[in-house]
Amino acid sequence: MTFVQFKSFVTVVKHMSVTKAAQELHTSQPSISKHLKTLQHDYNVKLFTRKGKVMELSPEGIEFLKYVDPILAQLEKVDERFRRVNKKRDRLILGGTPVLSSTVLSSLIGRFMKRHADVEIVLRSGQANLLEQMILKRRLEIALTTTAPKSAEIAVEPCLLLQLCAFAAKDYPLNGTELKPRDFERLRLIVRETGGQLGITESLLHALREAGCKPTIALRCESLEAIKSAVGKKLGVDILYKNALRDNSARRLFKQFYIRGFPLESKTYVLYSKQAPLTAAGQEFLATLRAWCGRHNKMRKNRR
Repeated sequence: MTFVQFKSFVTVVKHMSVTKAAQELHTSQPSISKHLKTLQHDYNVKLFTRKGKVMELSPEGIEFLKYVDPILAQLEKVDERFRRVNKKRDRLILGGTPVLSSTVLSSLIGRFMKRHADVEIVLRSGQANLLEQMILKRRLEIALTTTAPKSAEIAVEPCLLLQLCAFAAKDYPLNGTELKPRDFERLRLIVRETGGQLGITESLLHALREAGCKPTIALRCESLEAIKSAVGKKLGVDILYKNALRDNSARRLFKQFYIRGFPLESKTYVLYSKQAPLTAAGQEFLATLRAWCGRHNKMRKNRR
């Protein structure tokens, strides 16, 4: 325990901030403060002084640091020689439908890796039914999809509502920012091939037909990049997640439209096995995902 306290002390000295030390050590501020208090009590020293909001080492703290630094340096050598060399990296296998893999999951993985650089992550992409089978066969730990699972052996949690938009090439002959349902009878639609699954555009097409419209399908594509390429070449228009059109290149190439009378939103779900317990890395990622969804949904609610 003393080594942990020493590490907390040295990290606070490095930043002269309990908050930043807690962030670097992936722990809470109260834990860091407790370690410092214990050191000061056990060794009967005052390690820091404050001038207003500025934190400084006391004379005793400066001397204490001179003794602690070599101890931690030697411990680091032991750790590097034995523990890190022989430690097997944790492996976390995640999955998502194609668009969610390239947008939501890629962003979350970036956040997760900042705190868990020792975890090797494998990201697999596929349709929801394929991801469900992979979870059942324990070839996948956590998946993010746009459809709820059919199997009762899979745990499911609602994730977040994602906004959708119709989009076309910048110079596609369309005026304004709103489309009417009847416009889809003259527009040529690019539809993503979903292997029989009810995808985003297919769901909209179904709703349009129910409303008495007869939309025209010009092309079916399997991948997000193929869709963007076809839309960019003015072969037609499509419906996608707004997240997929947020990068600078997409903003330069495409323009977005709303559809009157059709709230363009899509539910997403987190899936994992009820039978196989999540690994430690899986539990950490699920916690990261839940926290991210909570913040996202709260911000969305506040905007309404």
